[in-house]
Amino acid sequence: MAATPKHFTAYSLEDSDGVNRHDFAALLSEEDLQLTYSPGFKVVLQQAQPLEVMCMYSRYGLSMAHEDMVPACLHGDFNNGLLRKEWGWTSGFMVSDCDCIADVWKTHKYVSTPGNASALGVLGGCDLDCGATYSDATGLPQALKAGLVQEADLDTALTRVFASRFAVGDLDDPTLPWIAPYASINGSMLDSP
Repeated sequence: MAATPKHFTAYSLEDSDGVNRHDFAALLSEEDLQLTYSPGFKVVLQQAQPLEVMCMYSRYGLSMAHEDMVPACLHGDFNNGLLRKEWGWTSGFMVSDCDCIADVWKTHKYVSTPGNASALGVLGGCDLDCGATYSDATGLPQALKAGLVQEADLDTALTRVFASRFAVGDLDDPTLPWIAPYASINGSMLDSP
């Protein structure tokens, strides 16, 4: 288990007037991005260095042009540029909200296939899909076969995910208590000193 700040960024709509988070496009001003949506994430990512960040369902951009209204999990300018390069968050991986990558081609209609959505997700900095699109035969396997993503890109995403899993002991041998001290914690120990 790891702390996971979410939903990056400009997430403020669940369902309103027939628009929902699965097909919403948030038009941001540079001022709102810098003064409203970014400060909380920036402080947490720089100071706490959490192992995960979750991207949101919605699309967002600084103009209403289709190419600028990018689904959040594919937005490399923000995920790779702002979070990883500018803010220096290098301690973990980005995970999509559940079935977010499927929304890219199903509801946002940003691209037309799961393979394209998967490739753009990985290239955009979303390392793990909380859903089935990456793992489906028409997702990352198809994207790799079509040359939309390279094995090195997948290695980068997998390295981030597995380094985090190692860091929290997820891959430790639970039968060795000196290696995995938390494996022996059971339900009766919850909410106790």
